[in-house]
Amino acid sequence: RIVEPCLYILLEASTSQPLTDAVLKLATDNTQTQILRERALRQLEKATDDPRVVQLLDVSSQQATTFRNPVMRARWARLAGHPDRAIQMVAPLMDTSEYSDSDKHEAITLLSEIGGPASIKLLEPVAAADDWQVAITAYRALAIIDPALYRLTKDQEKLMQGWRSMKEGLEHYQRRITELAKLNRNELRSFVLQMLRDNTIAGQRAALPILAAWKDKE
Repeated sequence: RIVEPCLYILLEASTSQPLTDAVLKLATDNTQTQILRERALRQLEKATDDPRVVQLLDVSSQQATTFRNPVMRARWARLAGHPDRAIQMVAPLMDTSEYSDSDKHEAITLLSEIGGPASIKLLEPVAAADDWQVAITAYRALAIIDPALYRLTKDQEKLMQGWRSMKEGLEHYQRRITELAKLNRNELRSFVLQMLRDNTIAGQRAALPILAAWKDKE
C-alpha cells in the first residue's frame, strides 16, 4: 500500500542508477500485483539506456495476458527496438469501437513517433473516418510523419483547435462560429463536411452553423 503511491511520485522523477535498480527489482518481482509491476515498467520507460530495462520491456511487451493494454505494450516494444511489432499491436485499435478514444489517441501518437509507410497506412483511414475528434489526432500525426505531404495550413489548425468549446455562453459561441467562418473556405470545406458526418454528433453541431454562415447548400 505504501509502494504504489510512491511509484506515482517516481513517474515524475528523473532517472538515476539507484532508482532504476530499485524499480527493476519491483518490475521483475512476480509476487507483486500486476498493477504495481505495470507502474514500475512505466517508470522504466525513462531508463532505456540500461540494457536490462530494454530486455525487460521487450519481454513484457509480449505478455498480453499479464499486461492487457495493447498501446502500453506497443510502446514498450518500440522502446525495445521493435517498431514493426508495435505497429502490429496498435493496428486493431484503428478500426474498432472496442477501445476508448483515449486509447486510440495514445495509439495514434505512438504511430506518429514511429513514422514510416506502415504508420501512414494505418492513419490515413482514421483521418478520413467519421469520428472527428480522433480524426484530428490522425491528421496531426500524418503531418508530423510527412509534413511535405500532409502539412496542415494555419486555418486548418485553427479549425481543429476552435471547432468546439466545452463551456461557453451564447455570445461567445456566436463569436467563435463567426471567426471560424471567416477562415479560408477552400482549405476548410472538406474538413467541415467531415465534421458533418461525425458519429459523436459534436462535429455535426459545429459544422452546421459554419456551413450556414457560408450559405453552403451543397
